Amino acid sequence: MTGPWWQSLAEAGVTLLVSREYEHLLLALSMASGSPQVSYLRLPHPSGIAFDAARGEVHVASTRNPNVLYTLRAADGLLPRRDLTSKGIAGNVLMPAGARFLPGSTYLHDLAMIGPELHGSAVGENAIVAFPALGGSQRVWWPSCIEGDAGADFGLNHLQLNGIAAGKSLAESCFTASKDDLVGARPGQIEFAVEGRGVIFSGATRLPMTRGLTRPHSPRFVSDALWVAN
Repeated sequence: MTGPWWQSLAEAGVTLLVSREYEHLLLALSMASGSPQVSYLRLPHPSGIAFDAARGEVHVASTRNPNVLYTLRAADGLLPRRDLTSKGIAGNVLMPAGARFLPGSTYLHDLAMIGPELHGSAVGENAIVAFPALGGSQRVWWPSCIEGDAGADFGLNHLQLNGIAAGKSLAESCFTASKDDLVGARPGQIEFAVEGRGVIFSGATRLPMTRGLTRPHSPRFVSDALWVAN
């Protein structure tokens, strides 16, 4: 790292969580003690991360077969033990608190809180999903381009719909994809022509609002601007 990166993290007063997909690590970076701290949790292919501030929970998508949606919470304390001693950790350590298993074909990528609800990009279904309390996932949004005479095609990854810029509602959100049609080669196939095919979908119209991108992902609203990794 170069520049005043750790200083910026200290000034922000936060712990930054980073998913390292191909190293299979979830990292936590902090300056809470006044010096750089790095800790990690081993997870298979972690991708999207979302923080539910109202519930004090962190959600992490693990994109393997089966997909797993992990929930982490701050530990309240330690069990009383006579065979070891330890310092107080209440509120300072994130621990796995739950896991939801989903089919590998869900191909879960980005996660985001849209309003009070957690949502995810189900790349394998060309859709955005919510997570009902009783388990599983439920499709709640998809682009109009996957609809035809036989209905919407949720059976193949046509678009690589993998990014969520969360608004207050689905209609106020935006979503990134590597293409916006069902014609020809699909993302992941070697013959797929990727250059300039990417789009940003409007949640309100379900149509592209921006074209000409290449593998766009990780869109985020910052103030009144929409940022996207192209």
